[in-house]
Amino acid sequence: MQTPTAGTGRFQWNTGGWFGSQIGSTIWLFILGMVLLNSSTVIGIVLLSLFILPNTVGWLLWRERHRIEPYPAIQALLGTIGLSSLFAVIVLDHSGYIAKLEPAMRESPKQVYAYLLIFPVLMIAFHILNGKGKDS
Repeated sequence: MQTPTAGTGRFQWNTGGWFGSQIGSTIWLFILGMVLLNSSTVIGIVLLSLFILPNTVGWLLWRERHRIEPYPAIQALLGTIGLSSLFAVIVLDHSGYIAKLEPAMRESPKQVYAYLLIFPVLMIAFHILNGKGKDS
């Protein structure tokens, strides 16, 4: 077992934090992909692929934690999850599934895009937190 690289800021490698946030922020892609497989195989497969992509990136980053600091790794993971989520929302929007899945969104399905702001907000917040250092 190789020793994980210590972070220079507040972020350190943590199994529960890493995989909990990774799975927790992508599980919706898996669930929705499985649900949509029956009504639209192509969209279901796209969503399942968008679940697999960031989880593969997360697993690869975790596997290389002995060479990569945790802060750039979490930023890369958040960016990957954010882009996968954006692509999923675009696919759902253009296929009309946002309005079909959530009747409250029929009038304005574009409002779902606002939820994606969580990713850049988290990335900025993590940048600020990491800059405070371990001893702050």
